[in-house]
Amino acid sequence: MHFSYLQVLITDQGIDHRVTSAYHPQSNGLTKHTNQTIKKGLRKTLEGRHKEWPKFVNRVLYGIHLHRPRSTRQLPYKLLYGFDARFSLNNKLDQLNQVPEDDAVTTEEADDERLRVFLQGVDKHNEEIDNCRSEARENIVIEQSKQKTTYDAAHAACPFKVGSKVLLHSSRQLTRMAKQLEENFTGPYIIHRLTKANTAYLTKMDGTVLKKTVSCAQLKLFIDKPASTAVTITINKSSDESKSEAYDSPPAK
Repeated sequence: MHFSYLQVLITDQGIDHRVTSAYHPQSNGLTKHTNQTIKKGLRKTLEGRHKEWPKFVNRVLYGIHLHRPRSTRQLPYKLLYGFDARFSLNNKLDQLNQVPEDDAVTTEEADDERLRVFLQGVDKHNEEIDNCRSEARENIVIEQSKQKTTYDAAHAACPFKVGSKVLLHSSRQLTRMAKQLEENFTGPYIIHRLTKANTAYLTKMDGTVLKKTVSCAQLKLFIDKPASTAVTITINKSSDESKSEAYDSPPAK
């Protein structure tokens, strides 16, 4: 998909599009956590058939959709469709308990009554799904507030300031593309701007601004080495040193 089409979709749907920092999984923690949950479900389901994992993805996802998480306290299936999931067994039981409609009234008044009852059911369904989503949204805010308090207690704010010289951890070290004896950090760079999400915009020493943000956890302070100064030492030769030099010199032939 071309980026211009994506931008139109984001604008029309009112989506808050945010770009995460590269090679920093904490900035996309919710997605990483969901993927980890899927992996755990696949490990329990495969039972040694590792190459057949695509066949079991839908089964694992179905179980996740019917699990009530602590954050929302609502089934994801119900949040999407507005009612609890139905199994094939439920449909068979409904068919067995269904009353024959051989003597059903087919007058115009009866059709209008059925339509009225149906529309009332639709309105009630929409009201229930709105209430369910509102309750889930409130539970998410409460849970995120608790998680933020726990996170802030264990993590300090960004220790750098705008204008500080820093070194950036090489992302190649996190992959297998790094060569042997390659430097762990690159730079130095200058912090151009800091964000509320503990990320920073960097500039090179020539003033070029890097397009992507980096996490402050990937930075370390750059310390300038003191400039080397030439030191002149004057030695006054004493009589003892002269004797020593004469003694150390090779004998004349």
